[in-house]
Amino acid sequence: MTDWYIKNLAWIRGRDEQLYNELLDMVEPRPEVDWYAVDTLMRPKEWLFGLGPFSSNATVVEYGFADGEHALHILERLGEKGHLLIVVPDVPELLEMLHIADMEDLLADRRVHLVVLGINNDMILRILAGCLSPQTLHLVRIFSLPEYDDWYPDGRKFVDQALRIVVQWMRG
Repeated sequence: MTDWYIKNLAWIRGRDEQLYNELLDMVEPRPEVDWYAVDTLMRPKEWLFGLGPFSSNATVVEYGFADGEHALHILERLGEKGHLLIVVPDVPELLEMLHIADMEDLLADRRVHLVVLGINNDMILRILAGCLSPQTLHLVRIFSLPEYDDWYPDGRKFVDQALRIVVQWMRG
């Protein structure tokens, strides 16, 4: 295990014990990763600058994780009342990134909420319900990392459905 992996897992443990325990069970051996996908996602991120504007106190739902650089870019644009919900559809990719990148800046930020599909799916409803109010529903922004809609279409449908459920619940 790398030092970054241990440190990154410690940050996850401090935020979500259930997720930590599930990921810990997957530590050995290191997961097989789709390196083409990882390489694609770690290329220069010009598309980040094309993201539409959003309010500094928005709730941004990002579908995909990759190396976390895009998430840090979004955090720079969010204010103290903003939230970033990162939905990770691929556990092996997340585990590999925890090994090769220092994610402390991202994982330590209290505005960041991590949901890993297949592990803590129920968190998405709780996080959205906790971040949103009837007055802030119009501030929600969802975007997918490039190609994630094609690679993991079921996960994106799950995210869209979760948001619809929360919106319906808030509107009564």
